[in-house]
Parts: sequence; C-alpha cells; structure tokens
Amino acid sequence: MSSKVVLIVDDDKKRFQAWRKKLRGKINVVCASSIEGAQKQFRKHASDLAAIAMDACVPGDSPNTLWLVREMRQTFNGPMIAISGSPLYREQLMDAGCNYQSPKDDLPAKIIEVLKL
Repeated sequence: MSSKVVLIVDDDKKRFQAWRKKLRGKINVVCASSIEGAQKQFRKHASDLAAIAMDACVPGDSPNTLWLVREMRQTFNGPMIAISGSPLYREQLMDAGCNYQSPKDDLPAKIIEVLKL
C-alpha cells in the first residue's frame, strides 16, 4: 500500500467502499462521515495527507463544511477537491479554499489525476 493518504469527507457511507475499491493499491483512503470525524482524521494524518476531498453537506442538505475547508487550509497546502452533486455547492467549496472540483461519481479518477498516480 502506498504511504500517500487521501482524506474523503462525505456522509454517504455507501460510496466509501466503492471509492476504496477503485483506489486500492494506489492510495490509502481514510474516510470521515461527520465534521467531527473529519477533524479527528485530519489531525491523525496531518503529516502524511496527500489530498483531501470534501463534500459540502456533512451531514444534511445545506453546505456546512465551508468553515472546515478554511480551517484546514490554514495548515494544509496540498490539493483539496470539492465533491458534491451540486455544481453550486462545489463552487462554494472552491471559494472556501478547494482548488479542484469533481462530481462524486468521478472522484477516484480526479484523485488519480490530481496526484499523478
């Protein structure tokens, strides 16, 4: 397993298994389904994070992670990918500090592209 770690923050736990399967052998995928979980995983893997993928609504139906992106950006300089089914929410995440965006279904390909794997 690669030593590179990608933190994916999304409240749809069913997607985690599919993302892990598509990225197996290329990257270590760490998932968080809540804001608190994201903060914990971010601290735990701070030294080996290669990228972060952030959903806008964790959990819920309205953006509630924009402040978390800004907070993470204070110490994390790597790629951050805005993931959401809503193009508007992806734009809001980009404004908060993400530098890439992707629909959720395309996330594994975007991670491979961004990290040049």
